[in-house]
Amino acid sequence: MLHVATAGLGYAFNQGSILLYGDDYGKHFGSGRLCDAAGAHNSQCFFMPASNCSATVDAAAAPAVPQKAWDYRTQVPQKWRDRWEATNQTGDIVYWWRAQAVAYLFRFNPQTAEALSARRLQIARQGVAPLPLPLNTVSVHVRHGDKVVEMTTFSWEEHLARAQDVAEARRLAERYMYVTTDDSAVALQAELNGGHDLNCRSESATENPAFQDDHQFEDEMVLFSLQGLLLALEGTHFVGARGSNWSRLIDELRMVYGRPEGSALAFVELGCDPPQLDVNATCDHFYPNWRR
Repeated sequence: MLHVATAGLGYAFNQGSILLYGDDYGKHFGSGRLCDAAGAHNSQCFFMPASNCSATVDAAAAPAVPQKAWDYRTQVPQKWRDRWEATNQTGDIVYWWRAQAVAYLFRFNPQTAEALSARRLQIARQGVAPLPLPLNTVSVHVRHGDKVVEMTTFSWEEHLARAQDVAEARRLAERYMYVTTDDSAVALQAELNGGHDLNCRSESATENPAFQDDHQFEDEMVLFSLQGLLLALEGTHFVGARGSNWSRLIDELRMVYGRPEGSALAFVELGCDPPQLDVNATCDHFYPNWRR
């Protein structure tokens, strides 16, 4: 949802327009008690709107916007192109722009921010995850589930091996790891490797209790996922396969909101082409190519 919105935001900038969310945008996440209390059953159940402008316009005067805004996802607004050139940056300008755009759209509304803050303090008090995570924690996201139909997925052992590569190459005196995954089997494997305090759900949404009972607990699953994402951003080193939107979201947000110690370090990629042998070197091409 957020990545699609970045395409719309870039298009709006280039057209001199303002991005607004329709009433149905994000409605598949907008169920549950939190959303009922907010009176918002769309993306605004959790996030701030893209603009404070009204969505009510004169249809005859409104410019036509392509239905497939995603086709414009590689457009970078000229203002950001100028900024890129003025600061002599290196890397991929489209990836850089999308990190800025998604960070802007990833603004929680007050009720979501309050709920997530309370959850973070609670798990810190319970001893589940210290606040913040220790410096040099390796943040690992393992994506399985239905993603196998879109990209090559990688085993827990392959992710663990890359995390060990990071620890050795960057000479970490102590080794801490935070793991997020949609695969309960991976969570159990991580526990065998020294983890503890697991919170698991099935990798199939159709079998998930949170999505049953007329979706009354759907918002709880969204908050749980956002809680895991924010914890992942507390890491210093990052491992995953960015063919997964979630891994890519972690990578984008950690460069904007993450720890200064880790925001400039290379993301350690599984699926790099050619293989990322040096974990301190940036992987520019990964599968599937995110521009397609």
